[in-house]
Amino acid sequence: MLEYEHKFAAQKINEIKKITNDYSASKGACNTFKALYSKLKEFDQDLVTHIHL
Repeated sequence: MLEYEHKFAAQKINEIKKITNDYSASKGACNTFKALYSKLKEFDQDLVTHIHL
């Protein structure tokens, strides 16, 4: 069960990574948008660490 959940979470974060162009805010994006992408990237890194523990 846990392995399935990890795979599911990894798939979803990969989808987010893809639609956000690897968490790259477009030129001229507002600070809120930049902060969102930064936090998403941080979450991605934390999730990868958690899965590989």
